[in-house]
Amino acid sequence: MQTIIQGNHTYKALFDAYDVSNALYNPLDEEEIIADIHAKETPAKKALVKLYKGKIIEKVLLDYPWKSANDMNVYPEEDELLIAYYQVPVIEVRKLSSLELKKKIKIENANIVPSAAYDSNGNIIYVADNGVYVLKENEGAKELLKVNQGLSIDCQRSPFGQNCAVVSHKDHQIITFAEWGEFMSRVYFPFPGGVRYTPDERLIISSGKIDKHVELTLVLGATHLRPDNGWSGYLHDYSTLPSNRTDSVSLGKYLFQWYLGAFEVESPLPKFRPYSVKLSDKIKDDYFKVSGYTSFTPLPVFNECDIIVLGRAKVTVEAKKMNYVFYGTVDDWYVFDEFESGKYKITTPGVYRFKANGEVEEAIGICKP
Repeated sequence: MQTIIQGNHTYKALFDAYDVSNALYNPLDEEEIIADIHAKETPAKKALVKLYKGKIIEKVLLDYPWKSANDMNVYPEEDELLIAYYQVPVIEVRKLSSLELKKKIKIENANIVPSAAYDSNGNIIYVADNGVYVLKENEGAKELLKVNQGLSIDCQRSPFGQNCAVVSHKDHQIITFAEWGEFMSRVYFPFPGGVRYTPDERLIISSGKIDKHVELTLVLGATHLRPDNGWSGYLHDYSTLPSNRTDSVSLGKYLFQWYLGAFEVESPLPKFRPYSVKLSDKIKDDYFKVSGYTSFTPLPVFNECDIIVLGRAKVTVEAKKMNYVFYGTVDDWYVFDEFESGKYKITTPGVYRFKANGEVEEAIGICKP
């Protein structure tokens, strides 16, 4: 077992593989882990493996190129594993017990299918291009809502709320919605890559493996409740290992996926280093914009943050209303402050964004957890 020291924690790889694209707990048995790997037997292809108590008990070699990234969801009650292959675009249904292929669904008229999940009625809800769709037996696909580069989706499937959450990457949002498409609330988070419901009905959001390397993970309270009930989010990890999709959470430990392996860490996680979020970069001009301004990435502040802006610009700081819960149905921002280029400190927890008039070379937020 290989030990890798990275960021804030020491991680022990659970098994040897070239690369790991995804790793998830079986929600009914946390000793069982399902992972998508870059197999040694087929260096240019993918493979699925199932581990029990750290040992591989099932392995299936796949005929998909390694670059066809995927997202998985595990359904032990149905003995099924749902996998969406990003660039193919294909959704697979496999037996969880044996990894045997049950069904392969080719998604027509789509360039990419980053993620798929079951709703409470067993329908497949999936992300394709810039939309979210529901696929019902013998009815075909129906669009539920629009997203801006959707990356990951999961559905709660609980009696308290038949809700889903989807990543809208390019506008830095996670949108929660009812299974029939009704909008419920949104979470602002920098460069989100993955979203998943936890066994105790919280929502875990990951940002990582993006060229900005934000590397944050946020755990929220129950999003099916009203946003004004005081639920708040908190960071459970930061500045450690970039994750391809949302990491898996058991009630007492966390499963992190990284390029070189999957790692378990007992909770609570230690926190002692600041996290940083790149807010703007002139060289990589692909940051979210607001008409008339160079608009920076939304920044979650849990304690305090130092904002450093290089260039010559006047910057307006905007704060999100109802920001003490980090999400909500009210999509209003208000002017919090203004400052010139240089250094600026935020000491009030909340979610902020920054609009600049002028030339900004680079901007970064360095925050206490």
